[in-house]
Amino acid sequence: MDLTNFIEHSEECLIDAKETFRIERNKASVSRSYYCIFHCIQALLATKQIFVKTHTGALNKFGELFVKTLIFDEKYSKFASDAFKDRQNADYNFHTSFDDAEIIDLIAHAEEFLDITKKYLKQNNLL
Repeated sequence: MDLTNFIEHSEECLIDAKETFRIERNKASVSRSYYCIFHCIQALLATKQIFVKTHTGALNKFGELFVKTLIFDEKYSKFASDAFKDRQNADYNFHTSFDDAEIIDLIAHAEEFLDITKKYLKQNNLL
């Protein structure tokens, strides 16, 4: 798959996260923020010809190949794992709620993750 497809999909997810937050659909915003990050991770792993079957596998490989090697700061691994946990709660725990501050932070983390991913891909002439 072309890396551009992953990035475009990630950008769409970020737009969706912002829009669903605007209309007070916080759980949907959490989910779309996570998928913004997840598709960035897919793009990064694809640069190493790695295609994983599970979300947990993607998060683990990202940590192994990009964080432990100091290509990315460990905060990005935390952004991804926190977003994954939040998305799981948003999608499967009907009693979970998220306040506006949590959503604003999650969207900001997703946006930062997308920015750093695009920067990495451009610096390495991959995008």
